[in-house]
Amino acid sequence: MQDRDMYFRTQKGGEEISNRSKAISMICRHVLIMVNGSMSVGELAQNAPDSWQVRDKLIELESLGLISIEKS
Repeated sequence: MQDRDMYFRTQKGGEEISNRSKAISMICRHVLIMVNGSMSVGELAQNAPDSWQVRDKLIELESLGLISIEKS
């Protein structure tokens, strides 16, 4: 994962925001909401508290199929 990479919500990610169907942590939920396809990984990390460990949360959300990456 590079700072310039962009993540997008998958259909499952959009459904998670609407329905809260998966058991994800509150921080993962906040990061999922931040993923909107217009901020790079670096920008997401800059806009979130360090304690959120955004890069780790992005990996977790991707493994759950809630987001996908578009490499630049």
